[in-house]
Amino acid sequence: MKRTVLLIDGPFCYSCIKLLVDKMKTLDGITDAKLNVLAGLLILYSKDILNIMEVQKTIEATGFRFLRKIEN
Repeated sequence: MKRTVLLIDGPFCYSCIKLLVDKMKTLDGITDAKLNVLAGLLILYSKDILNIMEVQKTIEATGFRFLRKIEN
């Protein structure tokens, strides 16, 4: 399993967090998603390498701002 860590910014209310995590889990290949609110880190677990452009598009469509990829 691969882990991808992304730095994001956005509204960190409970409903927004839940929406983002649920949306991430619907993307192809993502098996789990977690958000560290204090650090602004979105941690994605996947079977294969992710399409970061697709992930970024989904993050931004959910109302968050994609800042950068931290690690793969």
